[in-house]
Amino acid sequence: MHYANPVSTGQRQRHEHDLRRSAEFHAVLLAMAGHDVRQHLQIILSTFGWLSARTADDVDRERIARGQHAVTQIAEQLHQLVTALHIHQKSSQLVLVPVRLSSLFSTVQRDVSEFASEKGVQLRVVQTQAVVASEPVLLGSIMSNLARNAVKFTEEGGQVLLGCRRHGSRIRIEVHDTGVGMAPKQLENIFEAFHRLEPARSDGLGLGLFVVNRAAELLQHEIAVRSTVGRGSCFTLVANAADYT
Repeated sequence: MHYANPVSTGQRQRHEHDLRRSAEFHAVLLAMAGHDVRQHLQIILSTFGWLSARTADDVDRERIARGQHAVTQIAEQLHQLVTALHIHQKSSQLVLVPVRLSSLFSTVQRDVSEFASEKGVQLRVVQTQAVVASEPVLLGSIMSNLARNAVKFTEEGGQVLLGCRRHGSRIRIEVHDTGVGMAPKQLENIFEAFHRLEPARSDGLGLGLFVVNRAAELLQHEIAVRSTVGRGSCFTLVANAADYT
């Protein structure tokens, strides 16, 4: 009969613990680096905007626009990767706690408002006293991604609205937009990895809605979308209401 060596078992457990700690450390390090890089990219975008406003030559304006588009692509890809890191980091230590939507909505508004302003899109947030059972980092990532996505596919002069409604013991968090909308065929694969609604105009890796769906699954929140071509879309995230004490 074979008996496990208690020393080797203990060593294996310590090794596995060290590997988890190392993975968490690198995830946090990459997330922090991504945050810093995004700040620098925002400065570059602001500089491009400043140059464009002071340039009369059409050729120069076109070159500046290409530079802006390239930096926007990098920023969007980085945002998606950092969000994926958050999901990976939180998946092994997920604990649902009461989350005040008022605070989360304010954070999303702060993070997305400059992007909306640059596109000429009005971002409206309807404040609420609702509290849901969730994980604040993942829920914040979901809502930020949905709001940014809504702005991205809304033309200048359009609107994006973030709010919520209570239905019994559940809270429906909704992101409405007056954007380009989607046909029923497009909705079939919308949450798949590397899927792009409009490849020619997409700035990201096609991971945005995939990581949103993955995070919602981890939180056991329901996510749905309805849309009409030319009239806009509405993404809905449903979570259980919670008491805040």
